[in-house]
Amino acid sequence: MQVSILRKKLEALYAGEPSGAGPRIQIPRGAYIPSWEVVDIIPKAAAEAPPRREALQRLLWFGAGALVGTGALAVAWREPARPYAAPAIWGPLLRPGVETIVSYGVPLFFTTASGLYLRDVQTNRPEEGAAGQLARIGNLLGMPIRPQEDVYTGVGEAAGVQVISAFLDAQGVGTTVANSHYLGPKDLLGKNLVVVSSLRFQTLLDSLRLPHAFEFDSEGPGSLRNPRPLPGESSVYPRVGEAPERTVSFARISIWPSSSAEQRIMIVSGRETWSTEAAVRFLIEERAQRKLQQTIEADPSEGPRGVKSEHLEIVVEVEGMNNRATRVDYLTHRYLKVPLPLRFR
Repeated sequence: MQVSILRKKLEALYAGEPSGAGPRIQIPRGAYIPSWEVVDIIPKAAAEAPPRREALQRLLWFGAGALVGTGALAVAWREPARPYAAPAIWGPLLRPGVETIVSYGVPLFFTTASGLYLRDVQTNRPEEGAAGQLARIGNLLGMPIRPQEDVYTGVGEAAGVQVISAFLDAQGVGTTVANSHYLGPKDLLGKNLVVVSSLRFQTLLDSLRLPHAFEFDSEGPGSLRNPRPLPGESSVYPRVGEAPERTVSFARISIWPSSSAEQRIMIVSGRETWSTEAAVRFLIEERAQRKLQQTIEADPSEGPRGVKSEHLEIVVEVEGMNNRATRVDYLTHRYLKVPLPLRFR
């Protein structure tokens, strides 16, 4: 808009100027870079020409204005700086020309013919609905229940997908969003995959033989087990407290190879939907990334955390109030040994 205004003012200025050959500042329509042109016009009488000093002074003023305007335009149209991306975490996901699928996990619901929807956090596979408390509820109601997938996703997962997609877009990475239930092996060919999902949600990755350094206890209270704790580490990371009071939970971030060694799979999973979102925001926050990068760079090529590689698993602690995260802290990490090629069960 400012360039259009400037262009019109220049045209009005020259229309009222005395005729004569001389330099003119031109801004072609559809462009933003000024240029200089010498315009030849039949001169008027010498008496009508402005004194040489006045003309020169006017030219200098307009030239200075054009230079300032060009500088201002350069600042205004400069490409914004990309957010910081820790190479140890994001490097493989930022390779030029490689598309990234950002996927959300979907919890398994069960439904009745009357439209009643039921969710049991301990039941995450369709075949499990025939037993347990869901079956008892169906018997009490006198209505059979059946699995109903693809109904909802968690609030934290939805927000996390948007945050990750915006971050990758700012890095110049093309992304598409997909439901994890609809992804298969062919969808991963030549692409990266980022999954944002609660630890309890079933996803495409459940069908892959991918190793974990920290195992989630989905059958019990929902703790994260650390089978080989280092000095100062806990062997179990449980949830402590209940909403709306202060709650301490956790999330796990895993990075594996994808369909080839050049592509990556990342999954960000919290015990609850709000801890999943907190882990996503932790991953894109510059200060947290820089600390992670320094920690990983300080690891030896082979040490207590395993043989150093681009494939690793990170555990973070998430503190919240009323199901909203108030603090996220790094706890530990391990390197993963992943056999290639990946195999689907």
